[in-house]
Amino acid sequence: MIRKLLLVVVALAGLGAVLGYGYWWSRTHADLSISVSAASRSQPLTPDPLHIVVALKDASGHVLARARSYGQYNAMTLVEPVEYSCADIELAAAATSRGLAAPTPRRPWLPCIARQSEWIPTWIRRVTTLDLQVKDCVLRDVPAVLDFSSHWLMWWFPFQHDPGGKPSTYVSLSLHVDLERCALRTFDDG
Repeated sequence: MIRKLLLVVVALAGLGAVLGYGYWWSRTHADLSISVSAASRSQPLTPDPLHIVVALKDASGHVLARARSYGQYNAMTLVEPVEYSCADIELAAAATSRGLAAPTPRRPWLPCIARQSEWIPTWIRRVTTLDLQVKDCVLRDVPAVLDFSSHWLMWWFPFQHDPGGKPSTYVSLSLHVDLERCALRTFDDG
């Protein structure tokens, strides 16, 4: 009887440790995805580079981070503060994939992304507003609606849900801009 009880206690402690580790990892590591699309009545989707800049701000108006777009696909990457930016490494990788540069190893990218993923959770929940610039359209103090998701409870389950196997928190921000009105679009705008 004592042996069974001990086995149950050890199993519960092991399960608690696994779940606790997953919860801790998801609270201390995050990935941020920013998506900006721009359209107008004359041009439903703008195919050319938009030169997008997004400044994420806290309630006092202090800029916590800045992201900008690069290339024809308007891929967004964090550029400020510089010590957490992986933009140079990502641009080098993009040039490599287009055959414009010699292949670069992933080695410099991995520590940069690891540093960035540990930094994002330290400030991301304080974001309340943002400034957005798309071409000549500038919007200030727009309410920031961030979507947070984490699968820390199921991180240990043997699914192919995350190639790294770690339960990071995923934060996404999607913005849709009407370039003619220089205003954010909602899905009700038509």
